[in-house]
Amino acid sequence: MKGLGKQSPELSEGIQRKIASIAEFAVKGRTHIHRNGYSKEIDYIPEAEAATRLAQQLAQLAKGSALIRGRTEVEQEDLSLVQRVAFDCIPAARRRLLDTLMRDEKPEASGLPSSSLSYIKEELQAVGLLTGEKLSEQAFELLVEAGAL
Repeated sequence: MKGLGKQSPELSEGIQRKIASIAEFAVKGRTHIHRNGYSKEIDYIPEAEAATRLAQQLAQLAKGSALIRGRTEVEQEDLSLVQRVAFDCIPAARRRLLDTLMRDEKPEASGLPSSSLSYIKEELQAVGLLTGEKLSEQAFELLVEAGAL
């Protein structure tokens, strides 16, 4: 750690926008949806947390990654790490379905049991990441801005 530079690596405006988009997608994807324990109906759809805190933490992660690699600017390699960490914040089954849809495959290709798939689709629709059986326009735009598609 002693050999690391003292100056924080730079984040370009483009990289900042990508991190903000990744964070916005992740906070929507990880929003807890409360279901009734008996009927499994959605009881409440909370507003997703503000993406600001996560975006700040992801920006610090990107800078740390660049610093460890001896760079003065955050690059795509650092952004790939940020994306992986952010997407790991999304519950595994939701992430599996989102990954499937990002590959432009049908939801059934995710390999999730049909009952689970039904609940997950309903939850992702509730948070605005899914329209029908496809990524919503907002989800698509966030992923394109992030460079994930």
